[in-house]
Amino acid sequence: IEKIGYEYCGEFNIPLHWGFAKRGSIDFNLHVYHEGNPEVELNLVFRDMLRAHPNYVEEYSALKHQLLDNPSSYQTNRYSFAQYTLKKGLFIKKILNKAEFTKSRLLFCAADEEWKEYHRIKKECFFDPINIKYDPHHASMSDSNHYHFILYGGTTIVAAAHVQFLENNDAVLKNLTVDRPFQEEKYDFHMLEKIETWLRANLKETLFSYAKKRSLKFYKMNDFIKTIKPNFPIIPTTILMKKNLNDTD
Repeated sequence: IEKIGYEYCGEFNIPLHWGFAKRGSIDFNLHVYHEGNPEVELNLVFRDMLRAHPNYVEEYSALKHQLLDNPSSYQTNRYSFAQYTLKKGLFIKKILNKAEFTKSRLLFCAADEEWKEYHRIKKECFFDPINIKYDPHHASMSDSNHYHFILYGGTTIVAAAHVQFLENNDAVLKNLTVDRPFQEEKYDFHMLEKIETWLRANLKETLFSYAKKRSLKFYKMNDFIKTIKPNFPIIPTTILMKKNLNDTD
């Protein structure tokens, strides 16, 4: 792709999505998704809803013109996402709700509301139960080797996860936490599967994780085994687990 003039622009806030741009007399934006990425269906559902409802087109067009006329729309938040992009989110969610879109989607935290839910879920459902004070301003929040994910069930944030890249081809799942109202709906399995696919795309071979006693069964069902790793940080009341990401049997 680069040989024909496209420049790689990154994943943006969507794991397993790669953006490319080509500038010239005609500008091109190219979006490439991993096979099965639900963002493809989301975009098609949103498109079809606009085609079927001209009033939504008018509303969406008015919103975009309003944002373009507002200088603050060109400002970025602390995670480099333009307010123009983030402020369209509420309208898009409204349309997806009307379309009854329910697929689970893995995203990097981007919008302020996503970060708010990410911190709440981790504090209430992971750290508070093991009596550890949660720090939403921890250095890992801005460290380039740390990745902070949310899982949407439809348009609702249902889970949060934190992954750290280690040396060589290792990574550690620091925590994966489902919000209490959704803990019986298998979102933990959905989120782990999507994170593992993303890690393989990033050439990671081994995934470590911290398991609380009550979550041991979940990790064992997903082919993790207990392990010991020298000089590895210890989280009280948790057990270190390991999985070979290349073992697909």
